Amino acid sequence: SGRVLLDNYEVDLLTDPKNSILYQDDECFNNVFTDAKEIFHQNLSDSYDLFILDSFSPRVVRVMNAVSSNTAFVGMWGYVNGFEVHRTIYSFARICYLLGTVPFNKKRIIPSLKITSSFDFKKQSAKPLIAVVVGAEWEYRRYDKWAEVIGFFIKDYEIVLVGSKNGLNDAQEIMHRFHDCQDFVGKCSLIETSQILSMVDVVIAADGGLWHVACALGKPTVALFAAMPIFDLYENRVNRNTADMICETVYDPIAVKNIPVSVVESALLKLLTLIK
Repeated sequence: SGRVLLDNYEVDLLTDPKNSILYQDDECFNNVFTDAKEIFHQNLSDSYDLFILDSFSPRVVRVMNAVSSNTAFVGMWGYVNGFEVHRTIYSFARICYLLGTVPFNKKRIIPSLKITSSFDFKKQSAKPLIAVVVGAEWEYRRYDKWAEVIGFFIKDYEIVLVGSKNGLNDAQEIMHRFHDCQDFVGKCSLIETSQILSMVDVVIAADGGLWHVACALGKPTVALFAAMPIFDLYENRVNRNTADMICETVYDPIAVKNIPVSVVESALLKLLTLIK
């Protein structure tokens, strides 16, 4: 996220193929690579002044050495390891520290994505469109009551379901009850799902990759969090949203499935009131 502070520098990205497609039209990265061989192919391996690594794991260090073993490097997280930090805010603070600049209080501390290609997705009515992200990689982030939440709003809102293959069973249950929903769960690539999210009015999701994508697209969101030991200087628990996001959050200390439907509905109603 803190890459937006590097606008006076030429910056390339080397990342996993599954992430790279999100940054093909990025306003900050000149080049996006998924293999060190691509860097050599463009004769760029000796042109870098600094590597910023997302960890000091052997895998990452090996890739860095494969590009150049003589270039200076720093860690995105310094030597922080083993406990939770607010990664968006931390990345901004870390880049400011590395640049030797003043704090970033005049910058928006929010991820940003630019989705330019087009996916064949259309609204089916004039109703406001809500995207519901179903499924989860981790069980404690999987909400199992989306059908009840959707039942509360389906008359007044159009619903589209998104998510990866781990949400197929949840999507099937929802579609069995509500045939008017559009179901793209497990059917789209990450970039296609991002394009769908770019077209909706509101996103509701448990903490996860697609919630972060929705925030990066500037979408109003309702976010469900659980088991997240992140605290501020005053020992108050905080969520992963930042103050400049349009986001209503709800929390359970164990798992998001423990959050009552009424609490999620109230959060969504509050959000909808804010954005009207």
